[in-house]
Amino acid sequence: MISLRTLAKFLSSPIAAPGILFVLYGFGIDHTSILAPPPLPSVTEKFIASGIPTELFKPVAIVVGLMKVTVAVNNLLLKSSTISKLLFFTSVPGFALVAHSHNLVGLPMSENMPCIVMPVLLGILAFTEEEKTKSKTK
Repeated sequence: MISLRTLAKFLSSPIAAPGILFVLYGFGIDHTSILAPPPLPSVTEKFIASGIPTELFKPVAIVVGLMKVTVAVNNLLLKSSTISKLLFFTSVPGFALVAHSHNLVGLPMSENMPCIVMPVLLGILAFTEEEKTKSKTK
């Protein structure tokens, strides 16, 4: 049977895809319309609603994007409990700000589900351990 930790890794790793789009946005290559096609508010409109100063849009997008990519890299390659905890503790206020900006731009409450689910998944990863494989000894 699949473990809760494995399920959390499987469900949280795809956040790397929007993370890459955020990094590209930070470097001036805006493909974020994939995340919110019109008439939905753009990433820029969400940043404005969250109160981030315009001159910080690009660096904030790069940092946020890299952290999203780090989730998948840590799940699949690094497997660091310290990084898992760092991601969890930064995700709680981060996703709260995202949910707040979604509300400010008038998105339906259903758009906030990832803002609840991701910190829970990251919490599972931060505070559970890998299952040890049983070795057969004779």
